Amino acid sequence: MAKKPISDGEIRVENKARKAAKNRSAKKKMSPVNLLMVVSVIVIFAIALGLVGVNALMSSGITERHTTVISTVNDSVTTSMLTYYFNASYRNTANSYASLGLDTTKSLKEQQFPYGSTSWYDFFLNNTVNEVASYLIMASGAKEEGIELTQEELDEVEAVIDSFKEAAKIYGYSASKYIKLNFGSAVSVGDMRKGLLLAELASKYQEVKTEEYKGTFGSDDYDKQYKDNKNNYDYVDYYSYTFTAEKGSDGNMTTETKAAAKALAEELKAAADAEAFKEYVETYLTNKARDELKEGEELDKTEIVDTVNSLLTTHAAYSTLNSASADIAKWAYESAEAGDVKENYNDTNGTYTVYMLDKTPYRDEYITRNGAVIFISNANNTDAEGASAKADEIIAEWNGGDKTQESFIELAEKYTESGHAHLEENIKKGPAYSDWLYSPERVIGDVDKVVSESDKGVYIVYYAGESGLQSWQADAQSDLASAAFNDRYTELYNKYYVTVNDKKAARVVPVSVSTGSTSSTGSTSSK
Repeated sequence: MAKKPISDGEIRVENKARKAAKNRSAKKKMSPVNLLMVVSVIVIFAIALGLVGVNALMSSGITERHTTVISTVNDSVTTSMLTYYFNASYRNTANSYASLGLDTTKSLKEQQFPYGSTSWYDFFLNNTVNEVASYLIMASGAKEEGIELTQEELDEVEAVIDSFKEAAKIYGYSASKYIKLNFGSAVSVGDMRKGLLLAELASKYQEVKTEEYKGTFGSDDYDKQYKDNKNNYDYVDYYSYTFTAEKGSDGNMTTETKAAAKALAEELKAAADAEAFKEYVETYLTNKARDELKEGEELDKTEIVDTVNSLLTTHAAYSTLNSASADIAKWAYESAEAGDVKENYNDTNGTYTVYMLDKTPYRDEYITRNGAVIFISNANNTDAEGASAKADEIIAEWNGGDKTQESFIELAEKYTESGHAHLEENIKKGPAYSDWLYSPERVIGDVDKVVSESDKGVYIVYYAGESGLQSWQADAQSDLASAAFNDRYTELYNKYYVTVNDKKAARVVPVSVSTGSTSSTGSTSSK
């Protein structure tokens, strides 16, 4: 039976699971097509070792290729294309759900999804159907407004296909077999190409429209957005420390150990100011460390100093604090003054946390900056030294050219291994290269490399000047533009109704994403 792509309840379950499994390291947001493009081009370990009978997997996919499973009045997606989308997404995100109990060595259909009464297979399938439905809706919008892919964008898709063809040669497969091994026996090179083109067009439509909407807002709109949603744009600074009740020999906390931890927290609550707060924690940790010293050992305060230095959390967003404690977030953002203290005790877990507000809600009012970035990874260039040397070569190429913004973008398109190869506006403080970008010595046209140990690579950065928007205004502009696009998306959704054939969608067969494991039959599919 035809239906809308996914129910509100399913969406809520999806969002809850995504939040629970989310990796909190700061990464650039990827467009739908970029997510599909970064699928590993390395054959599954078990396949590469020849542990799987390839011939059993090589079905033609003719039936799937001629079976429409999701459609609008303008476009449609076949079962083979949906299989490609499913496995591209599954292989890219499976590891992030390990903390929720997903076992990639077992059948998805036989594993219970932790939220609701469904299987992991249904979860991934619903997500994929919902995502593909959004591609079709946005593609309809693009067609309606005459937005098309440029030849350069078409070439980028072909470059992805070519990378798989080259990888296939390395592992001794034809391109067709290699695509099937990675995305399913029903998937052909053509299915992959169609899938990438649809996702690329949808992504372009969203990007073009969002940028268009940004230009319709001004300072009055930002002020109103801030007034109506202050907690979305303000930050606070606070000190905090948690005492945890000790466990006995049986591994359990007792009423006595909980009471002892709580008593320590009550003493910390009495701290008169930040210095007293830090001094109490340092004294407590020092005494504890001394008590645990073995005969002949000397006290090393390095770890204690590091802990005390980490007591202060700066630039804490309301949403982040609220995820830890709604009461603390409300207190910090709505009623507390600098120096005020608040507790968050949990007798069940035996944790007793004390907070001291250091700075009341404030917003970022620095002017953001524009620039472009080329990222060179250590891994793709042997090591850190190799990445640095590669960056030097690119900078030398830059210096040998006309040294314009346009020429830097061309270099970014040619060399960058991550991120967007275009001018980025409203870059905020935070990225590894932001200290360089925000240096008072910066002059428009400056280019230099910034080594990042945390990101395991080197950034080559071009400075294009100030944006004209304060940081909070840039955030407000982005939120307003997103809301405007969501309104447009709703219009398109109602106009270009999406139909889904559930029975045909359920024919999608997952590929294996585990390494070195095969089923008893030797198949790579996880039915």
